[in-house]
Amino acid sequence: MASTENLGRLTAIFQAFAYLGFGAPYLLALTEHVVPPSELLLLAAALAVLTLAWTTYRASHGPDPAKRPAKAASRSVVRGS
Repeated sequence: MASTENLGRLTAIFQAFAYLGFGAPYLLALTEHVVPPSELLLLAAALAVLTLAWTTYRASHGPDPAKRPAKAASRSVVRGS
């Protein structure tokens, strides 16, 4: 899924979002006093749909061409006999 150059960065981003996700129920409980629970659930569902749309778009269009590493020129070595 990720190249060896990006594996550590991708793992760190995943873990950061996973740990941030643990705080979501706490934030929902805090805001429940201000916003009705039905609206909070709709907001969470909308965020999930937007995430799905963004992920699907990025998966279908492939990696950003500007961020691809430049290919090294291949050299053939001719060995003497």
